[in-house]
Amino acid sequence: MSATTRHRPLAALAGALLALGALIAPASASEDAELNIIGFSEDGTLFAFEEFGLQAGSGMPFSNLYVVDLPSDRWVRGTPFREMPGEGEFDERDAFAALEVTRARTAEAAAPLLARHAVRVPGAVVFARGLGDHARQGTVSTIRRPFSDQPLSTRAFDEFDLRLEAFDAPSPLDYCFEQTRGYRLTLEHPDAAPVVLHEDSRVPRSRGCAREYRLSHFIVPGVRCEPEHCPDGPLGVALISVFAQGFEGLGRSFIAAPVPLRDPRR
Repeated sequence: MSATTRHRPLAALAGALLALGALIAPASASEDAELNIIGFSEDGTLFAFEEFGLQAGSGMPFSNLYVVDLPSDRWVRGTPFREMPGEGEFDERDAFAALEVTRARTAEAAAPLLARHAVRVPGAVVFARGLGDHARQGTVSTIRRPFSDQPLSTRAFDEFDLRLEAFDAPSPLDYCFEQTRGYRLTLEHPDAAPVVLHEDSRVPRSRGCAREYRLSHFIVPGVRCEPEHCPDGPLGVALISVFAQGFEGLGRSFIAAPVPLRDPRR
């Protein structure tokens, strides 16, 4: 698809999304996916999280569990795990009970892989912005990594900025009636040159008709990664809210972007 905007009637968009729903992430048509941070592997190279909720319009429960290989910035083979009720299994009058069952199925499916890779280290949230903050959120967010024994000190163990910028980018989907957008994530230390961590050349199919991006959380391993256990160096995770156009407005899903962490004492 070219970078120019394609206008299509809303009815046509709805029909296309329903017909092609199996090709895109279920959360791309949802409203306000919720987040469950599962954590890191013991060697600090893998990060797992779940997004879940009820799809807009249908009220269908969904649960997607992602395991990201941070050094390569790719999903681990065999993931993500996705669950939705089958035909006849969902009663919209009991949607939250169905969501509970759906999430339990996702957790059961993912458990062997998480155990095999020792994904059991808690993630410590050092930055978070709620859904109500996103409308006024700027492109630059300051991340402070506090001292573990002095979390309220005005001095931080490390401090840096993450710059998140959205720009027009093509998508392989042909039913997006507004211009799709990609993102650029830049790491900015006050004493070093900026480093572009990610820049889209096109919008992946899994993001649907992505329109906007906001930094939602920044997460680091809850215990320190020693060099012998983290050969690639410790990595944090920027969790980014992706707002994609659906047939009932903008829906939110999440993506994880690895961010290298440094020890300023070295």
